[in-house]
Amino acid sequence: MFSPETRALRVLGVALVTISAYWTGDYISNFLRKFRGASDERLARRIHYAAVDFWMHLVLVANGYWLVSQNSYVLEALAPSRIWTRSLLPPEVAYYYTAQLCVYCGGLVLALLDRATPDRARMLAHHVVTLFLVGYSLAHGMWPVGLALMLACDPSDVLLHAGKLAKDAFENEVVATLFFVGFIALWAYQRLYGIVALIIAPYVASHFWGAAAATEPWYVAETSLGVALALAALAALFAAWTYEIGRSVWRKLRYGELEDVREAAAKAHGE
Repeated sequence: MFSPETRALRVLGVALVTISAYWTGDYISNFLRKFRGASDERLARRIHYAAVDFWMHLVLVANGYWLVSQNSYVLEALAPSRIWTRSLLPPEVAYYYTAQLCVYCGGLVLALLDRATPDRARMLAHHVVTLFLVGYSLAHGMWPVGLALMLACDPSDVLLHAGKLAKDAFENEVVATLFFVGFIALWAYQRLYGIVALIIAPYVASHFWGAAAATEPWYVAETSLGVALALAALAALFAAWTYEIGRSVWRKLRYGELEDVREAAAKAHGE
């Protein structure tokens, strides 16, 4: 077992590595903009956001894959019958929490400072709600459900931003479409089914309607109004983005255009 000092240093190291990933993503975006010869400011900005987000989410996915593949107890804790249980936070999970908190706190600060952030209002709401849920799960020893929320959000974003880069930086519509199809599949499976159907719906139903019986595997014995409202808000955000995704798919099928979901939402709200 590591000493408290060693654990603190490892947490600090994870935080520094995660934060430095932003500058790595910024370097990649500068390279791609030069490679593309993007003189148009709007195109250069799209490449920048896509490259930085792609790299940051890729780092998180790699961390999550390592955590799950190297620690069998994590998969056991993510089972529906155990996901709402309370237990001490394992050191390996603490490192993953550190990386996620660095990314979401950084994303919140950047969205606050940069008014050009695509779909800024909903991204701000998403970061605030996610930080509350992750912080609550950390403070109350409910790391399995916090971990499940975090693990389910990043893989689809990697494919989304890879598709944007394929379209804007490399001008490859076929590859961009393939990434977008993969993004839709992961979005539907991980966020709509995994998060909304298996995590959010049972909790909200238990709190507001007492809809669960104690024999159900997903029964939530203790509910919090703040958590229920935050989960409902997260579901609403997913519903709004699902609508934007559906609209983008319709435009692709009808006009052959692959639209940036977040930029389309930003234009719709005058941002």
